[in-house]
Amino acid sequence: MGEVYRPEDIVSGKKRSSDLSPNLNGVAPTALQDVMSEVRLLRAEVNKIKQVLRTNGIAID
Repeated sequence: MGEVYRPEDIVSGKKRSSDLSPNLNGVAPTALQDVMSEVRLLRAEVNKIKQVLRTNGIAID
């Protein structure tokens, strides 16, 4: 996955911002159905974002 940079990090030469790092401790799905539901929701959000980008003339893969 890609890394996230703040504008001030790029200017100052820092490589990575620690406050943007994911904290995945304690994330444990309770059931496969929960995971599948979450994946469906995330796909729907991605499709919405893609549509907005296309509408604004931004090419996506």
